[in-house]
Amino acid sequence: MRHSALLVALSVFAVSSALFAQTRDANVDAGLDVFSPTQVADAFWAELSGSDPREEQLSIVSKYYGQISSDPNDHSASRIDRLSLGEGAFLTFNGRKAYEFFDPLREGGDLIAAHAWERVLQIVFRGFGDHARAATLLNEYRSNFELSESNTRGRSQAVGNFIDLHVQNGEPDEAVALLVEELESLPVDAPYFSHGLVIRYSDLIANSDRKDEISVIVERNYAHLLRLSKSWDEQVVPASADPIVRNEMPRWYWKSQGVQPGESLRAARKRQLAGLLRALSEWLDRRDP
Repeated sequence: MRHSALLVALSVFAVSSALFAQTRDANVDAGLDVFSPTQVADAFWAELSGSDPREEQLSIVSKYYGQISSDPNDHSASRIDRLSLGEGAFLTFNGRKAYEFFDPLREGGDLIAAHAWERVLQIVFRGFGDHARAATLLNEYRSNFELSESNTRGRSQAVGNFIDLHVQNGEPDEAVALLVEELESLPVDAPYFSHGLVIRYSDLIANSDRKDEISVIVERNYAHLLRLSKSWDEQVVPASADPIVRNEMPRWYWKSQGVQPGESLRAARKRQLAGLLRALSEWLDRRDP
């Protein structure tokens, strides 16, 4: 029994030490080892690589998330801390609890609300299987939020969910129509994830009567994105304009957006834009003559 107790104590100490390492630049009383939900989320997102298997993700997030109280009925926490608590529940596959945290946060038009909307869309579609409500929510999300350089993932996951659903239901025309609608509506002022849907659904496009139409859209968007890349190379973005420097959102949010530690938002987007341009160029080169 003493051996088991020692293992538990060592495990808690290891998590606490890791949390301190992740939050050493924050105002934390290390003697008390008291961490906010957002600091905890910073810690588990810092350890996540973005491609961890489901079991590994559950293990990584749980060892941090299990050290804090996460009651959706306790409304004493700030909006950002409640968003972080929802993120922990979401990444440990507790969809009901995550929904209870995220759903009230959809009010407003800031990045907190936008992230909450994205997570609710995933939960309603995949967790609850309520595709009709998810479709309504997606349309509302389109109306309520404009994509921006701070949120390049945007609605790509939700659109992909419905494309997959149409394919599974034997409705390829509907799937292609949804893809075309998304590509047509995308801004070209940042490397939005939805631009990459043509890569993911290359086979679907190749077998569609609308493949030439899609090629024209991709060629147009590619040309705009190429010009964007050149203009960004000539621009100097002051640190004061960087939302990361301004602490508009916690570190974990930027990690979820593909920003690497120590990277400015513009540097991350330039890196992602270069990758997107390479992928789209290869896709255009592979088209049937």
